[in-house]
Amino acid sequence: MEDPNPLANVDYQVPALLAETVRNSFTEVSSHLPKVDSTISANLRDDHNADFIVDLSEIENGLASINIYKALGPDGLPSWFLRDLAPCLSQPLGAIFNASDREGYFPPVWKAAEVIPVPKVPKPRSIQTDLRPISLLPCLAKIF
Repeated sequence: MEDPNPLANVDYQVPALLAETVRNSFTEVSSHLPKVDSTISANLRDDHNADFIVDLSEIENGLASINIYKALGPDGLPSWFLRDLAPCLSQPLGAIFNASDREGYFPPVWKAAEVIPVPKVPKPRSIQTDLRPISLLPCLAKIF
């Protein structure tokens, strides 16, 4: 039987082992879920509304309202860059968002998240109760 508290025997002086233990625990939460069937997306394309267009003003407003004090996501794009260049970026992003919608394709890089375990207590003893997973998402995925 697996130890209910994986942090009980982890040496805090070995960061790689600690990180691996936390990562395994976080990914184990969804391990029982079935893999997504990629053939399903082909059937969804037929039911697509060809008239749907992402409005450029919505994109610009979304970019302009980005909180620049939040941490970078896995894409590494600085939020200040997106906010400050919102008027210039809205048109090319509109083309990308509309093409993505038209094709029924969401780029895999936008599905990525960097999960950071944030301790609730000074020296965590349990992953389930003493760590909070915080997901850093790509800014463009949140705007889309």
